[in-house]
Amino acid sequence: MKKQILLFFGIILIGGLASIGWVLWGRENQISKNDSVDAAALGPPQQIVHMTNNGFEPSEFEVRAGDIVQWVNDDAVERWPASDMHPTHGIYPEFDPQYPIPPGESWSFRFEKEGRWKFHDHLKPLFHGIVYVE
Repeated sequence: MKKQILLFFGIILIGGLASIGWVLWGRENQISKNDSVDAAALGPPQQIVHMTNNGFEPSEFEVRAGDIVQWVNDDAVERWPASDMHPTHGIYPEFDPQYPIPPGESWSFRFEKEGRWKFHDHLKPLFHGIVYVE
């Protein structure tokens, strides 16, 4: 009976360590993706959205197809702009940096698809907005 209990806890411990390693490895890879993205290569933004402790400013705006929007984190905590629906971001999946934006940093996205695109903060889903792409 003691061997079974030890085996059970050993499996739980190994599984937990493997899970933690997987999460940390995935986060490290996501952060390194951020480092490799060169916003300057996209060109200057046609719209800047400030992410603050009150939400997105502006929360509704219009751009043309092909325009670049820069999301600037002016908050003291990480922010994560992404397309609706939370939590899958499946309506416009390319509109998702795949990682949180640290305070003081930014992320740029070129809107290629015309339409009315709702978005939210993946970390604070009550913060949301709409971008109209013509």
